[in-house]
Amino acid sequence: YCYYKLQVDFSSDHLGCFTKCRKPCSVTSYQLSAGYSRWPSVTSQ
Repeated sequence: YCYYKLQVDFSSDHLGCFTKCRKPCSVTSYQLSAGYSRWPSVTSQ
């Protein structure tokens, strides 16, 4: 739940990341989304 909430806050810019570094964080957002979608896996443990 915490990871999901963090992703939602990040995506909706509640953390203010897009305001500070718009372009790099857009790239990071895609990487995080892809990472979170595979997070509950054996290899990530």
